[in-house]
Amino acid sequence: MKLTALINGTRTGRRTTSLPLLLFGAFLALCFGGCDSTGKTQRQSFLLRIDEMVVTRTDFYNALEIAKTAYPFEALQNPEVMAKVKARLLKQLTEELILARRAQDLGIAVSDAELEKAVAHITEDYPEGVFEQTLLENAIPFDVWKARLKAGMLMEKVIERELMEKMVITPEEASAYYREHHQEEQEAEGDVALLKRLRREKAQKAYVDWMKALQQQYHIELNQDLWKEILK
Repeated sequence: MKLTALINGTRTGRRTTSLPLLLFGAFLALCFGGCDSTGKTQRQSFLLRIDEMVVTRTDFYNALEIAKTAYPFEALQNPEVMAKVKARLLKQLTEELILARRAQDLGIAVSDAELEKAVAHITEDYPEGVFEQTLLENAIPFDVWKARLKAGMLMEKVIERELMEKMVITPEEASAYYREHHQEEQEAEGDVALLKRLRREKAQKAYVDWMKALQQQYHIELNQDLWKEILK
């Protein structure tokens, strides 16, 4: 099993957070009211903030450890490469924070039961302790991975509600898509699944404009001093 599959919550033939819109390495540990998991005040160390939702310095570096697994070790020794990795991650975390804020407005959440079910679904075929050990060998604590999974599930719910459910598919579009794809080898995929895939692809195309609109709706603060420090 590849490390990237472990990190992204995937197994052969199975995926929990399946939306292609979710970029690799996306992770968000949201902190409400300016406190981290230990209860210490983080108001002076937020990196991103929308109202009372923040991404802290710790959140960023936890996410960075995950993002770095997508690159060869040698490449990460190049300061220019690391700067690009960090900039890409900042963009990802910004979008995740926006979607988390949107989820709050829509009353969307991921329950503990939903999260535990997803974790069990991903880890059930691994011998006891192997999944967690593989993460730890790559400096990714299980709790950090689990928080990333929950964030991905939350984003998927928002995208499902706001984009996929609102995609209109005309009979002409459906017919053309079926003609193009019906002979592809898709495991247990019928007409309904093909239409769902078409709806997902249309949602992907609409994602950029939709995200731009959300960025105008919510006031996003970036701690420039902390960001400059992170880039050093």
